[in-house]
Amino acid sequence: MTNRLLFVCLLSYLDNVIGNTQDKSKSSLLFQDKTDLDPVGCNEQTMLTEVSGSKLSCAMSCMFSEACVLFSYVSDSKTCSLCHGDMIQNLTYNAWKTFTWAFVILENHQPSTINTFYSQSKFIPGSLSIGTIIHLCIYLFPNKQPYFSIDLKENETTGDYPLSFLVNHGQISLYSVKGSVITNSTYVHLGSGSLLAGTTHVVDILVTADGFRLYMDKTYCCLYRHLMPYKVAKYLWIHGYIQVMELTL
Repeated sequence: MTNRLLFVCLLSYLDNVIGNTQDKSKSSLLFQDKTDLDPVGCNEQTMLTEVSGSKLSCAMSCMFSEACVLFSYVSDSKTCSLCHGDMIQNLTYNAWKTFTWAFVILENHQPSTINTFYSQSKFIPGSLSIGTIIHLCIYLFPNKQPYFSIDLKENETTGDYPLSFLVNHGQISLYSVKGSVITNSTYVHLGSGSLLAGTTHVVDILVTADGFRLYMDKTYCCLYRHLMPYKVAKYLWIHGYIQVMELTL
């Protein structure tokens, strides 16, 4: 992480601390307290805890640690607990405490009635790392086939795919592409009626040492094991009959 990026991060966080209103569509990196997302593995026994005078200084400690992906700050005791990405084993959505996550906003839009096919390729800032969460909130257009795809790609138009995540009706198809050959196809059935046109859905993809852990609407779907280094992925390509309401990582 470059010093310039750190400076931008700190400015964004400081704006939140002092209560300034931010336009998230223009912000690059923000911090957000999450009370409904529990990173399993980050606890008092595993997290590095230190004394910190403020939440801002706690955020600085996390950013200057290459492996830190989130932190927890307790103002009463002035303690800062850092969680490294390799500590996160799983995600649950009923947290017993508040964790503060840093994330880059790639897209953030209000609901729209424009019914068009979406196809966008996004450059992944820096690179994927253990503990990265790709978060996608989408709206499935009415009167269209409930279909969308999320691809992690080596290049914008060519190259290998460490992961392709395709949702079509009530089925998830997972596979990798190596040298133009589709490999390790895996299928997960969501059931009839789980994806309907005109509805909103959330996808979370957690990068772990073993593979990609996938969650659909806050429910664990499966683990797709790495067939190639995850850092091969430099682009995120999303397409389908959808509106992307939120995309962060």
